[in-house]
Amino acid sequence: MLPKKYKSLIKYGSIILTLLLILTAAEFLIRRPVMYQIESNSHAVSSSIGTQESEPTFAPASSSEDSKPESKTQASESRIPETTSSCSPSEPQEETPSPAPASSADPPAPAPEPEPPPEPMPEPAPEPKPESAPEPEPDPLPPATNPTLWASPQTAAVGSTISVGISNAPSSIYTSGVTWANSNAYVVKISSYGLDSIQLQALEPGSSIITATLGGSNSISISVYVTNENP
Repeated sequence: MLPKKYKSLIKYGSIILTLLLILTAAEFLIRRPVMYQIESNSHAVSSSIGTQESEPTFAPASSSEDSKPESKTQASESRIPETTSSCSPSEPQEETPSPAPASSADPPAPAPEPEPPPEPMPEPAPEPKPESAPEPEPDPLPPATNPTLWASPQTAAVGSTISVGISNAPSSIYTSGVTWANSNAYVVKISSYGLDSIQLQALEPGSSIITATLGGSNSISISVYVTNENP
């Protein structure tokens, strides 16, 4: 394997040899028509000289001697430039390379077009806030009703049971309770207590007032009656 340096030398040498061959061929092609012209000129001169020698002179005898040197000199003078021109090969005229046309100056770069100003972004429309539905008004409270006592039956025979209870009892009775009172324990007696009612036992004819105290301040009352016979 050749080193890289020798490879490059061989490459450049082959390029130079190729250029020399091209130049030699070009010189041959240039000189060929010139040599052909020189040969044709020399052939024409030689033919003209032979013609002049073959033509007889009709000059008078007295002047033949005088005319001979002149004709010889004229012939020699006429021959010299022609033979000189025919023998000396004309050197080929080197073609002067025509100067490359000057590259026209690059046209000035067009001025950059001004960029259009950025369009303002439209502001987003505010989202409509949903209207809050009006809160329904609370149902009006029923009119306050005062608690009352009821008795069933309100008139009973001796030995019967009477039930007494509270109507429209307030919620306070579930915390503070109810206090019951009997005005005549000889006529009736309280046999049992409930949260908002009691049971009475009829003992003898007469009447009694049953009172219920709610929350320690509000008191309500009802009268019960006892007879000997069933009403």
